[in-house]
Amino acid sequence: MAGGEEGPRRRALFALLLILALLAGGFLLVRALIAESAREDCLASGRHDCAANP
Repeated sequence: MAGGEEGPRRRALFALLLILALLAGGFLLVRALIAESAREDCLASGRHDCAANP
């Protein structure tokens, strides 16, 4: 590998890792929002044991 290619290659790897981290964070956020939505639907229906429902 030539010395001039290492910089752009490293930046591309960093960008790829950043994108993967953002995707993972987005996935976790969506899962948390879905769970919160289900809990709120449960509470809105008048139930009191909503924390036990997944």
